[in-house]
Amino acid sequence: MSSIRRILTVCAPGTMRREPRFDDAKIVFDGGGSLSSRLLLRGWQTGRARKTAMFACAMFAQPIALAAQAPSMWVAVLSIGLACAAHLGFSVSVYALPGDLVPRGRAVR
Repeated sequence: MSSIRRILTVCAPGTMRREPRFDDAKIVFDGGGSLSSRLLLRGWQTGRARKTAMFACAMFAQPIALAAQAPSMWVAVLSIGLACAAHLGFSVSVYALPGDLVPRGRAVR
C-alpha cells in the first residue's frame, strides 16, 4: 500500500476514536518551562539551570525524526506532540535567559 493511500485510509473520517490535539503538548510545555525554576530553587546557578533545561528539551525533541516511520498513527502523533512540547519548553528557557544575564539597571530602554 502506498504511503499516501495509507495516510488517507488512516485519516478517513470516523476511523479515529479521539482526534489528536497538539495542545496536549501544554502538559510537557509547562514541565519544560518549570524545570529550570525547580533547579534554581534547589540552589543551582542560573546559567547552569537554564542550560540544563534547554538540553533536556532539546533531547526530547529528537524523536521527531522517527515519526515518519512510526508503526501507527498514534505513535506518530505522540512523537510530534512531544517534539512540539520540547520546542516550547526550549523557547521558554531561551526567552528567560536574557532576563537572567542582563542586570536590571543595565537594560536599554
